Parts: sequence; C-alpha cells; structure tokens
Amino acid sequence: MLISCMSVCAITPETTVFGSWPGLIPAEWSKDGKSFVYFEDYDDLSHEPIHFTIYDENFQLYKDFNTVPMTEYTSTYTVEVREYCYQNAESYGSEYYTGYDIININGETTGLSIERVQSYLYALNGKNYEIAKLSDGSEVLASEYYEPDNYGNKYPMWYYREINGVWHYCEQNYRGSGDMGYYGKWLDPEEVTITSWTMPVDVTYMNYADDHQLYLSRGLFSEEFNYVVTKYEPRSFQEEKKNGNGEIAYKAWGTRYELTGFDVYDDSGKVLMTFDIPSEYIVRYSDLYLFKLGYNRFATIPVKDGDDKEYQIVYRIDANNTVSFVTAAPTSKISPRNPKRGENVTVSLDSSIGEGAMVQVVSASGQIMLNSKIPAGQTQLDINTSGFNHGVYVVNVSNNGSSKEAAKIIVR
Repeated sequence: MLISCMSVCAITPETTVFGSWPGLIPAEWSKDGKSFVYFEDYDDLSHEPIHFTIYDENFQLYKDFNTVPMTEYTSTYTVEVREYCYQNAESYGSEYYTGYDIININGETTGLSIERVQSYLYALNGKNYEIAKLSDGSEVLASEYYEPDNYGNKYPMWYYREINGVWHYCEQNYRGSGDMGYYGKWLDPEEVTITSWTMPVDVTYMNYADDHQLYLSRGLFSEEFNYVVTKYEPRSFQEEKKNGNGEIAYKAWGTRYELTGFDVYDDSGKVLMTFDIPSEYIVRYSDLYLFKLGYNRFATIPVKDGDDKEYQIVYRIDANNTVSFVTAAPTSKISPRNPKRGENVTVSLDSSIGEGAMVQVVSASGQIMLNSKIPAGQTQLDINTSGFNHGVYVVNVSNNGSSKEAAKIIVR
C-alpha cells in the first residue's frame, strides 16, 4: 500500500549555517565556562575572515560581528645581489660560420698570419681583436667573450678563426655546466617594492588531545569575543645573506614595514592590548600559542634573531587578563637600535648593574669596537658610531665578568 504525502506530510527543513568550517571555543577558555561554536565568512581576495557568526550551547545564534578592515602597507627599499655563475661553461650548439664572411686583404685570402689579420681588423674598424684560444687550443681573434666579468677571456663568443687556410668570422654559444656554482660580480642595486597587510591570526589552544586552532576566543582579554590581528610598523633595516661558501650574496637596506607584534580586538573593533615584539627579533610566522601550566596561563610567539636563531617569546596572562613578559625586565636599556652612522647609541643602566659595569661593542666579524668601564656613580654611557661601518653589532653589558644584557644594533 502506498501512502501519499502530498498534503499531510511535513518535510523538516535542515539547519544550514553560512560560512566555513566551525571553530570550537572550549568552555575551559571561555569567561563564563560555556562553550561556543563560530563560523567564519572569508574575503574572496585575501581569504581572511571578515565576519564571525557565533552560536551557544543550544546552537542558538548568540552574536555576529565584522572584523576590522584589512590595512595594506607598501614598502620600497634597495636590494643588491651577486650574479650566480657556473663553475664551467660548455659549447651550446655548433660553431657557426659561412663561406662568405671571410678576410680578404688586397685580394689575398689564404696564407694570412694572425698578426696581419689583427692589424687589418684594427685598421678597418678601429676595434682591437685580441688573440685568444678555444677549448681545443686553436688561436682566434676574439671581440666578445661569454660572461667576461665572471670567466674573463676564457670563452670567445664572436671571433675570426682560420679554417682550411682561410680566416672566417665565427659565432659560438655557451651555457653553464657542472654542479659547482659560484657568485660573480655584484649587479646594480635595484628598488624593490613589496606589499604587506594586516590579517587575523591563528590562536592555537594547547593542552588538548587535539589542539584547537582558532581565530576567535572569549574571555582571554575581556568578557567579549576577542581576535588577534597582525601589527606592522616602518623600521630601518640593513641585512645580508651568505651563500654556501660563506660569501655575501645578497644585500638589502632602507625602510620597510615589518611585522612588529599583534593587536587584540574585541567584537566592537576596540584594541584591548598589544603584543609588542622587541626590535632585535623577527616574527617567524604569525601565530599565537596559548597553554596552561597548572592554573597559570601563558602565550608564546615564535621569533628569530638577526643570526636566524629561533626562539619563543613567552607571556603570562594573569587572573585579570593582563599580559606581561615571563622573563625579568632587562637591567639596561640600549637606544636607538638602528642608528645612523655617526649617531650616538645610549646605554642606560639601572641600579642592579652595580658599580664597575663594563660595556663592550663587538662587530659581526668579532672585532671589539669598544670596551669601556662605567665610572662609579654614573648610569649612562654614550657610544659614538662614527668609526663603525654599516652593519650589525652586539652591545654587551656585564659586571664582574657576568653578562647582564646583550642586544644587537644595526648601524645604517
């Protein structure tokens, strides 16, 4: 027997939520001990969340709001690189010559010496063709060479060569070969323009079987819903990179926008707090990690220093949802960290250093630029950088041989 539902059966509508996959805010990290789930609406171009829709434990709509608009920053700075070359070169294709473009001196085409042809070419066009050798040992009169700045006059490209007693104009192509490469001449500096932009970052909640990686939290910094956004500031910089042989192969300098920390926003778009990254560190990637040790809550941000050594900056989140560095406050202040050559760098000491403190400045190559004792009763020392080259230096402050503070400065 068939039952008709045309008029008596109701189809229960399915529940649909607009947005991407859900993010769970655990009750343990929620201000009132309740769990929430939220969905993100993404921007089509940036692929970053621009709207949150939040549901409570009964899956009823609790709140929805837009994130702060993305901010774009444009940086222009100077880059200079060394040209990469191969250790060897080999012929690329066959030598090219014709039977028409030959040397004819007053009707003579055969039996011409290389010196006579050389003099003839110079008298003809004022260009000096040098005597060079091909890889097979044959002598030629060359005018152009393959990558002369890197290989010298080793690989003639355009030349005159005696073939069967007649001097022909020839062309030869080359290409690099072999696995052993090296860097040759410095290319001309070029202006490089890059674009950076703010974005909400992943906050990873640890202490779970499966770590929760979320954009949104509740009760971490206030009773409202909070999200974290990257923060950029213009900074002067100078950097160098070395190749596998220890040679400098890349230089860059100028001013550019750099990721200098994170701003915490509430759902009204108000900045609640800023995680500032000290200037001697570079953020490795824009993530914030949260975890608990007993009843204490902590956050870490992955960074690296100028030598590419990797660290985690650790923050404590107290019961009032305020954030502070876990490490003790430094015993000295060194400023500025990016001085111009000739500008003073001031080292300010507090009373914990004690009398007889030493300040030492060491260059990146290990050269001691300054080794000075602070007179008793003084808490400040000015370091003049007139005799410093452009580059990275380490300022060490110590007392009785025990290091109290070390910081990098970049003289530009």
